Amino acid sequence: MIHTITKLKQAYKKLEEGKSLLEANIQHHLICEIFLRDLGYDVSNCDFEKNCRNKHCDISVEIMKNKSLFIETKRGDHKIEDNDIIQLASYVRDRGLEYGILTSGKEFILINTNIRTSANYNEDMLKLQIVFWFNIFNSKSKEYTRHEFFKFLSKEALFDTQTTTFYKDIAQFKAIKYPAANISWDTYKSTLFNFFEFYANERNRYKPRILEEININDFEKFIIYKRDQATGNNSGKKFVSDSSIRNNYSHISSMLNCLAESEYGGINKTCFDKGREKSLADILSGSVTKTYSSIGDETFEQAINYYLKNTKKDKGIRDLTIFLLCSCYGFERSRIQELKWSDLIRNKKSNQYAECVFRNIRTAILETSGHETGSIRTLCRLN
Repeated sequence: MIHTITKLKQAYKKLEEGKSLLEANIQHHLICEIFLRDLGYDVSNCDFEKNCRNKHCDISVEIMKNKSLFIETKRGDHKIEDNDIIQLASYVRDRGLEYGILTSGKEFILINTNIRTSANYNEDMLKLQIVFWFNIFNSKSKEYTRHEFFKFLSKEALFDTQTTTFYKDIAQFKAIKYPAANISWDTYKSTLFNFFEFYANERNRYKPRILEEININDFEKFIIYKRDQATGNNSGKKFVSDSSIRNNYSHISSMLNCLAESEYGGINKTCFDKGREKSLADILSGSVTKTYSSIGDETFEQAINYYLKNTKKDKGIRDLTIFLLCSCYGFERSRIQELKWSDLIRNKKSNQYAECVFRNIRTAILETSGHETGSIRTLCRLN
């Protein structure tokens, strides 16, 4: 899908340079020639200016009998507004369909009109029916969906395996519990998007009430998957902290239990109803294998020499301190940030080498900061 986004960027820039961002050009050069073809749709099944109760949808792609995908296109320089989303939603809803895509060639918005809330059916609710909002030139901003999820706009994901429905379920959860999309939602969204990308790949197909089947074994596999992803291969597992495991569990559990309790959730039960600590007992006790990579003496010496050469530079002492805490004591970022000055001054170690390292750490920190009490969180904040 990244290749498809690259092609869309190139085509868009070409039209932009030629000042030809007309809606007709967006339809032909970006949507029909690139987007639909690359994502597995049959362009010969496209019906342009489809009549929708005296309204006209720009593109209707027939998938099968009584099932189509509506695509509403705008000029390439058009800033998508709420009214555009409302317009597409009304087209899709009036025809009894489920999905629709709104696009300017630069932005791609997927909506699902089956998403419901307890609120009255109004314009604000229609905006809650957004499943994805992509910007082909921006994948990092929180307001847009990351590009790796662009694959869920494909015919295969939307209609064949229906794995996109996992993300419709996430949007349904958001509509029920976080309609205002506050800061808390950003944290939930990251966990849920990553988990269901993993789970969709595991199951390969969506089916009714599949969320009821998600259990602690699936969560454990997800944690191992995260470790493998962090290292870039399967040769070793990167440690995932207990706090991270707890947070991930809480986010997934919250969604599943919320949907099970809501009349709009589509499920009646969940395997995540036994309490977090009880469910995570085996995982947190270490039954999920954790392997670590060790640093050899030669590599360790090279690292120390590197930091010593850079101690005169800004943050040099700080960086050396953090390195020693991580390498000699196995401290994670969260542990370092929790340390107090008193911990470093009073700590006693029986091992002579460890005591020597710790003494040098104390000296380096105290000489750098001049503080003797309080937290060292600011000093040890990692960039």
